[in-house]
Amino acid sequence: MMKIRVLWLTPTSGTNQGITNTYNGGGWVPSLQKLLNSESEIELAVAFPSKSKLPYSKNGNTNYYPIYTPEKSKLQRSEERRV
Repeated sequence: MMKIRVLWLTPTSGTNQGITNTYNGGGWVPSLQKLLNSESEIELAVAFPSKSKLPYSKNGNTNYYPIYTPEKSKLQRSEERRV
């Protein structure tokens, strides 16, 4: 059987246990991820922003792709406000 591949762009890392978020709640993102992981024919790829350089990781049917987004300096933020 052919797997269904899903690319998920999200502001959080979902249920990836190796990455901690400042938000402590559950919510719809981890709930939907758990539901998709229960289906063996679905392969999930989760891409999310990260303030540190993290490696790609895999957990079951889920692949995690952190996208490094460094914080902007005060000068960069002030220049954006002027535009």
